[in-house]
Amino acid sequence: ERKQKADPARAAEYQAIFDAFGGKGTQQRVEDARTPQEILLWTNNTLWGGRWGGHCNIDFGGFVHGGTDGVREKIARYRPAHPEQAEWYDAVSLAMDAVDVLGDRFRQLALAEMEKAAPEQKYIYARIARALETVPRRPACDFFSAVQSFYLLYSFDGVDSPGYFDQYMGEYYDSADKREAREILEGLWTAFHDLRAWNLCIGGSDADWNDRTNALSYAILDVTRDMGFQTPNLTLRWHRNTDDRFLRKAVECIATGNGLPALYNDEAVCPALEALGIPPQDAHEYAMNGCNQIDIQGKSHMGLEDGELSVLKCLEYALNNGVDMLDGKQASIQTGDAAQFQSYDELWDAFKRQVAFATEVIVTLANRSQRIFAETAPNPLRSGVLQGCLEKGRDYAAGGALYNHGQLLTEGLADAADSLAAIRHFVFEEKRWTMAQLLGMLRSDFAGFEQERQLLRNYETQHAA
Repeated sequence: ERKQKADPARAAEYQAIFDAFGGKGTQQRVEDARTPQEILLWTNNTLWGGRWGGHCNIDFGGFVHGGTDGVREKIARYRPAHPEQAEWYDAVSLAMDAVDVLGDRFRQLALAEMEKAAPEQKYIYARIARALETVPRRPACDFFSAVQSFYLLYSFDGVDSPGYFDQYMGEYYDSADKREAREILEGLWTAFHDLRAWNLCIGGSDADWNDRTNALSYAILDVTRDMGFQTPNLTLRWHRNTDDRFLRKAVECIATGNGLPALYNDEAVCPALEALGIPPQDAHEYAMNGCNQIDIQGKSHMGLEDGELSVLKCLEYALNNGVDMLDGKQASIQTGDAAQFQSYDELWDAFKRQVAFATEVIVTLANRSQRIFAETAPNPLRSGVLQGCLEKGRDYAAGGALYNHGQLLTEGLADAADSLAAIRHFVFEEKRWTMAQLLGMLRSDFAGFEQERQLLRNYETQHAA
């Protein structure tokens, strides 16, 4: 349709785009590339993988401090080193032009609203219009314009996660009038709530374990406590040198009943990131993303939901020799007739083999999906505001970020562990039932075995008592 309405000189260009995609989006290409085994495990809820591009904590700090002109300067600096990527650099430049156009449109809208507004409201529209004379093209000059610049990019990028907000906005907050800054935060948190924002992180340590909590960190806790919103998902990083006053304020916020902030321990997370090869100075830049996944602010494309794997479903396969109990199909590998297992070690070995098989399937699927995204879904906007991409001349989706890792979510781990513990106790230690008897109860969905079901269900509680 667009081709038919286009200038005849552009018709061939539109036809080439249409032919290249063949009417299929990236997600459909991911699904079309699945093997029969992957489809089988996908459709019975054992796993899925690679259907979307993932969350990302982009470099909001670099953008607020440099604007779109700062991105253009980087394009000019690194383009000569990658002449084969000329069209890609052009695409990133066009993305920055689009951000500027958005800012210009909002400025015109603010001016129009100012003309209609009540006298006491005119000033806010006037201030928005003045701020948008500077941002997003150039660096922000105060807390108000910094928030305007951040929010333009944040909303245009798709309303993902604000990330390590107190760190990249802290210096602007420090120089602001605190009453005015509180009003700005309340307006921003209302927007976060209305848009269902994802994750915002505060607190934390640097590579030398110095505390990074600042005045904005405290102000964010106050806003979260007073407004009562459960969005964004507020996460607080704590460590050996976190001030007790900050933790007490966090507890006061949690005690209101909204469940925020979630607490994350730098002492565990930072060493784990370093074990992946991320140097300490960047490992300590981590921020939570999405629901609560880990990312390196402004420097990484760490997948963030490349797929999900149910280890509880793997236990079902271990108990049924790879057969799905819901449809009776052979969904996974055969690991032996569990009714014949004479020891817990045999069950444990079958379970581990099922998990290993499903893991190999989902890793293969996720890696292939990432390649498909790299080929068919480049992201010039994120590429311009994520460290590493412009320097390498590589897209965000194609390994351009400084750190690129996949993340697969493991589900049902606690239930699988509880189930294995109960089986070990009642079948192999207490010998209350044989494996054949247990499997009979499971396959009948405990029809006529309610007492046994409750005994199994409550084992962990009883054992702890």
